[in-house]
Amino acid sequence: MAKIQTETRGIIDVPLSDKERAREWREKKERAGGKSLTVWLEPETAEMVDALLDAYPRKNKKELVAWAIQTLYEARAESGAENG
Repeated sequence: MAKIQTETRGIIDVPLSDKERAREWREKKERAGGKSLTVWLEPETAEMVDALLDAYPRKNKKELVAWAIQTLYEARAESGAENG
């Protein structure tokens, strides 16, 4: 809640707008060390994502991407590969 000063009621709490709430959420994630990532996928890759989301209904897109990156990272480390 944001606080504003009024002439008749003094300081009152008012709800944040959607834009303000989103900004605060992004800032909180960034302070916690998170990183925003926007990607455009080719249609075939988007279909793969949808198929995986259907196959793993307990995962959302963020979790699916994180899981895929972690799996690839661990496989790379196990193989001793330095580059892709």
